[in-house]
Amino acid sequence: MKNTTFKAICAKCVTICLLLLTFNSLHAQVNPENSGDRSLYHVLLFTWKEGTTKKQINEIKHLWKGLVKEVDGFESFEMNEVTTGNFDHVVILRFASKVAMETYIEHKDHKKLAEVGPAIVEGFSEFDYWD
Repeated sequence: MKNTTFKAICAKCVTICLLLLTFNSLHAQVNPENSGDRSLYHVLLFTWKEGTTKKQINEIKHLWKGLVKEVDGFESFEMNEVTTGNFDHVVILRFASKVAMETYIEHKDHKKLAEVGPAIVEGFSEFDYWD
């Protein structure tokens, strides 16, 4: 009888622990900034206007590379040609926090990117995710 009661108590404890771990994991997904080991990814997809040159694309690439060095928490930048679908390039920006991404958005070189964009960008899509 005592063994059965002990097993039942252990089973309830394990269930409670699993529920707490699940809740904690879900809470981290809803509030990813509370999880210090996650990064915010800002993904941009571009289709260039006809006539856009490699020089123009390299100029904006250079601006992004410079921003990584200037904005605290802007951890990485990569830009690659897209081989399938309707876009020409994908840009993946990784930030340490939402605050870092907000600082990047307000930076003068990001504003230059936003000014140059309409002249060379035909199609655009963006999304963010935490990982």
